Amino acid sequence: MAYMVARTEKRKSGSLGGYQIHVDRKTDKHENQDIDNSKTYLNYDLVGHSDTVSFKKEFLDYIDENKASTRAVRKDAVVMQDWLIGSSQEFFNNLSEERTREYFQTAVDFFSEKFGRENIRFATVHMDEKTPHMHMGIVPMKDGRLTSKTIFDRNCLRMIQDELPKVFQNKGFDIERGIEKSEKKHLHPENYKNEVKKAQEDGEEKAKEIIEESLKGAENVKQELTEVLYKDWEDDWDETAMELKGFEFDDQYLYEGLECTERVRAIDEYARVDRDFPRKFAIAFQDVMKLIKAKAYQIQEYIASKWLELRSKESNLEKKEIQLTLREQWLESKIDTLSEKERKFDYKYGIQQHEIKKSNEHLADVAISLGIHDSWRDTMIKNGGQIGEFSDGRKIDKPFSELIPKLIDEASKKELESLIAKEKRRSYGGGGMSL
Repeated sequence: MAYMVARTEKRKSGSLGGYQIHVDRKTDKHENQDIDNSKTYLNYDLVGHSDTVSFKKEFLDYIDENKASTRAVRKDAVVMQDWLIGSSQEFFNNLSEERTREYFQTAVDFFSEKFGRENIRFATVHMDEKTPHMHMGIVPMKDGRLTSKTIFDRNCLRMIQDELPKVFQNKGFDIERGIEKSEKKHLHPENYKNEVKKAQEDGEEKAKEIIEESLKGAENVKQELTEVLYKDWEDDWDETAMELKGFEFDDQYLYEGLECTERVRAIDEYARVDRDFPRKFAIAFQDVMKLIKAKAYQIQEYIASKWLELRSKESNLEKKEIQLTLREQWLESKIDTLSEKERKFDYKYGIQQHEIKKSNEHLADVAISLGIHDSWRDTMIKNGGQIGEFSDGRKIDKPFSELIPKLIDEASKKELESLIAKEKRRSYGGGGMSL
């Protein structure tokens, strides 16, 4: 019966770039000599993730979308609980491809049930090494809190080592729990000095071989780190272009300080530092670090200048707001003045109209007394004496100022004619006109 392998490691955001290169096989130059590049196509994902998005961005975006707190994630926070699931080479040699896949899928289902399927951001099976195994990245989050310390504590790790083998056994796999409190340790490639010392006892040739392998491994590590820097530079450039549309990187003063300047200018005299510059010209690790630091400094200056511009605009807006307030107050005072004048005008106009009506009433009565029929009284009052045209062709279309004198004149003529007629009758009746 084979032993189950279930190892875990806490990872912070700063280590995710290099780790992703290993998981996604971003390079064919590996420190691990067990990797067979010709078999990399056999690798597969049980929980997939985007090849175009970095682990750092994917994990931090997921945390920001699901955390309960509004505070930013600390730089030293554990953002990934990295699990490696496997067993011995002999165990997998006795399994078909379908059963191998079922073995790893069983582990994914177990962790999904215990820690939430949504928190598992990737699960990648490597078939291009001597022993198949699966890398699985879990966000240590519960109830909106990022807390690896309380989720994956000793009791939890012991539970996984006890229960997961039983789950495998229920699926028909001939496997058992690993040795509890095992003294076995995994050596890091950089800690090779003890191995060199031991090898020297067996002969200088063996020591030389180990030293060469270690140096080769160190060079591979350097290449992988450089690849990480290239990716970080490109991701940061894209993010800056999206978030700070007005920012432009000034490479004039920096260009002279790069170790690669002469080599780059020999290739392209007018080359500028842009998104593809480090990868295009295979810029060394140290120069990429200089570029990253310079860009960060320039972004700080750009943000500071934009902040000052916003403060200036805010001050100008405050001044304009005060001016508009004063203008509004002045207009309100003008409106109040006009309203008062309108009120006085209405009052005077009302008095004037009342006086005109009283005068028209009096003049209408005078007109009636001078011969106008009293049925036209209201019309004369309303129109100031003007009545209109009668059916017999007569017109009374004069205002009182002209109508009254005319009526008086007509009345006087009628009275005079009446007096003459009376005198004539009296004279004829008495035998002749008296002289």
